[in-house]
Amino acid sequence: MYAPETGGVIEEDWMSREPLLTVEEVAAWLAVTPETLRGMVRRGEIPHLRSGQKLIRFDREQLQQWADQHSGGTQDGKGPRVP
Repeated sequence: MYAPETGGVIEEDWMSREPLLTVEEVAAWLAVTPETLRGMVRRGEIPHLRSGQKLIRFDREQLQQWADQHSGGTQDGKGPRVP
C-alpha cells in the first residue's frame, strides 16, 4: 500500500518481495528520465522502497495502485498497466 505519510516510502521487510522494478524500468514505463523519477522519489510523489541512500526499487502492485489513482481520468478509471 502507498504510504504518503512517510513520503511514499513503504517501511517493511521488502527485500524478500518480488518482483521489484528498478529506477530504469519504471522511468521507461512512465516515459520520463531516471533523473526525473528520482526527483519524484525525493519529493515523495511515487511509492518506492529504499535500502540505504542509493538503492531504490518499486513494487509492481503498489506502483499499479498509484498509477490507477493518478490515471488522469481514463475511461476505465485505471492507469497504464505496469510492465
